[in-house]
Amino acid sequence: EEGVVDRDCKVHGVSNLFVAGSCVFPTGGHANPTMPAVALSMRLADHLVETLTVKDAVESVAIS
Repeated sequence: EEGVVDRDCKVHGVSNLFVAGSCVFPTGGHANPTMPAVALSMRLADHLVETLTVKDAVESVAIS
């Protein structure tokens, strides 16, 4: 509700824009955020692999 991304790191209101890294954390911590940021990026990669088909990937490359 308060962040710019949903639980799958997809930016609210923008189709096909995903962001991963410590910039999506709702608050700043006192510890090094590198490991949680890497874990979040890996989770996003797994999510994208599960949800995107080969056809979607080819279409997005053709548009770029």
